[in-house]
Amino acid sequence: MPQIPCPSYGAPLAVRWVPAVVLAACLVSGGLARADALDFKPYAQYDWVAAHNPFLAPDPNSGALLLLRPDVDDKVSTLLAGFNLKRDTGATSTYLSGEGRRVAYATYDNYNHTEYLGTLGHKRGADGQSQFGIEFGAARKFTEFFTLAADTPVAYQTNHYGRVFGVLRLATRDVLDASYDRAYRRLPIAGAADFNTTENLLHVGYGRMLGNSITVGLRAQGITGTYVGNGTTAHYKQVTPEVYFNYDRAGALQFSAGAGTSHRTQDGTTGLKASVGNASLRYAVGPKTALRVAVLRQVSGYYVAGGSQTTTGYTAGIDWRPTAKFTLLLDAGRTHGFYEIQGTTNTHTDDFDTGGLTATWDARPWLSFSVYGLLQRRASNLAEYRFDSKSVGISVRVRRP
Repeated sequence: MPQIPCPSYGAPLAVRWVPAVVLAACLVSGGLARADALDFKPYAQYDWVAAHNPFLAPDPNSGALLLLRPDVDDKVSTLLAGFNLKRDTGATSTYLSGEGRRVAYATYDNYNHTEYLGTLGHKRGADGQSQFGIEFGAARKFTEFFTLAADTPVAYQTNHYGRVFGVLRLATRDVLDASYDRAYRRLPIAGAADFNTTENLLHVGYGRMLGNSITVGLRAQGITGTYVGNGTTAHYKQVTPEVYFNYDRAGALQFSAGAGTSHRTQDGTTGLKASVGNASLRYAVGPKTALRVAVLRQVSGYYVAGGSQTTTGYTAGIDWRPTAKFTLLLDAGRTHGFYEIQGTTNTHTDDFDTGGLTATWDARPWLSFSVYGLLQRRASNLAEYRFDSKSVGISVRVRRP
């Protein structure tokens, strides 16, 4: 379902540039040089959304609700274009992707903005075998939360990251996997100092297949980072060990679950230790219908103001495909968030509810049309985060099959 613009406080991972040196080395070395081995898939999409999403807060004198941020109570058009380029020899694979999008508001055109993202990677080893690889990414993404008024410049979050990863198959049924990510996020604020974080993430895991359908294992994730913002520099660490279980019965019934604890410590706070876990189920009722349910509890960073956040939520959905060309998706969910702001005793709690319906017609292998409706509502103990959104839209997508 296309994303409807709405006030955001959890800044997503986003990037602006792909390192030119790495790209040039890849081309010179022949990673993408042989045209006969390339798989090039461009795509383009246009979305039009009518969104009623006032951002409300109470007047401190009368208690009446004030329309502080009507920027998304508007007609919003998005045009995006991108490509996926891949060279796969079976033993090695080199891939490059890029996307740009232009978002325009019919009334509040001071929020018009352009976003970019790109990814470049290379890996050795075929699917189902041991693999090792490296990946880089970069993007620029609009952050509506910090674009506060008509006279405020559009704010963008930028990010770049590097990643190395590997999967080692010790035997037919034993798998070791590991990855290391280093990311830098920067969010410039008009008239104030920038927010930025530098983060290192290490993941290790071990899994064993029991029969053809079941996999059990252990995994752990460690994070270290430095946060700069609000006139402070602070450091944080987080360790999350888990056990997990996966079951897949030929795609008809898929279930996965994980459970563990997460311990996060950071300057200026007492730290946080909590039980975490996730579970998801997809069940094909028949050849045309599938049910989806997922639950999640996690601990992560509260990027905008530093600190930590504990998120608990669930989603449920129905996929219905009555014909080969028509798909209907129904989704609903709720997320509860608790946020501890770094260096203060302030807390922030939210309840975020969503519901949506999307109908898609694949007119041709290269052409599809979608219509959708979306409801979003956020209740919060902080008035500046509350909103109630109702949106409808259409989407047209062209792609190379």
